[in-house]
Amino acid sequence: MSSRAWTPSTRPAVKSRFHCSRRVRLGVVYGRSHGAGALTREEEYDPFGADKKVRRLADVGVGARPNGATPGWPELLMATGARWPLGIDIGYSERRASLGLASLVDVFAPFGLAPTSYAAADGRCIFRVETRLVDCLAWAQRLPEAMRRSVLATIDGPITPGGAPREQRYVDGQCQRGHCQYRCPPSSVVGGGRALVDASYKVLAALGSTRTILMSPSVPEAEGALVAEVNPTLGLAWLVRRVDDWRVLPSRNRHKRKLPPVVINGREVRAKSEYYWEAGGNRQVAAALRAPGVATIRHHEAEAALYSLAVAAALLGLAAPEYSTICIGRPDGVFHLLGPIDRTWRDEQTRIGGPGAQP
Repeated sequence: MSSRAWTPSTRPAVKSRFHCSRRVRLGVVYGRSHGAGALTREEEYDPFGADKKVRRLADVGVGARPNGATPGWPELLMATGARWPLGIDIGYSERRASLGLASLVDVFAPFGLAPTSYAAADGRCIFRVETRLVDCLAWAQRLPEAMRRSVLATIDGPITPGGAPREQRYVDGQCQRGHCQYRCPPSSVVGGGRALVDASYKVLAALGSTRTILMSPSVPEAEGALVAEVNPTLGLAWLVRRVDDWRVLPSRNRHKRKLPPVVINGREVRAKSEYYWEAGGNRQVAAALRAPGVATIRHHEAEAALYSLAVAAALLGLAAPEYSTICIGRPDGVFHLLGPIDRTWRDEQTRIGGPGAQP
């Protein structure tokens, strides 16, 4: 299985009942940048064409798409085996749609989820879904095996190469100290954080038994799904200038202390990630995804999922060229962050260290 990412090439727009905001049609196809069977800029995409570069859904061992929609992205993914990015914000509420998903391709509508979409550069779209954990698990299990093997998923939940963490990791402890302490601390792995860990591993299991957890910014040639841990609160904080007085930030117990709500850009924010989104993280994520409409989103789970997607896109080389990723942590767990980070956080990056740092 190649871990090469999709690279854009043009094709005639394909009509579909699933289309973007303001009826913007999907205008590109992602093919591998090189190698046997790659789709190039000069080749037109015709899923029903005589060249059969991309086969019909039935030809790749999957039943017909619901409502007779025209084959498109899922078929391309299965036919080429190229890596595709998925951002996941873990939520585990049984009743509320507290889990967010985002992708550069519509892998949702054909398999039972109804996405919201935003126009991006080169005729592409960004797709997002907010749902419950149980519905996410059902969706992931409906994905064809070939698609689950070729995903690169960034997940907002504690994961380690050795299995579900049950003790505090180095990266968690270090990000609960220093300038991060009151500004962007991660959730605890122990105590109340156990539910987050368990939900994360349920999603991993639904994506398939063969997976590789990324512990550095490089993407290896590997069989099965690739998974990287992200922390949207910390990641969004590090994209913008560090707040001098942490007391201006929202917190879970702010109302208990009878403090006034935190309002930024006319929005009352209840979570630190929402504050950093409004403080400029939204524009950075939108720029990385080359989708200006993303900056207008005001939805907690969607914001976290889209940040996660931006990291996945950068890992695969699909983000805007000025964006990349960095890692902080040690072998027992790392956070993948969208870069470049703001210079006011560079001392924290140095303090915490990254892959290769001495334990």
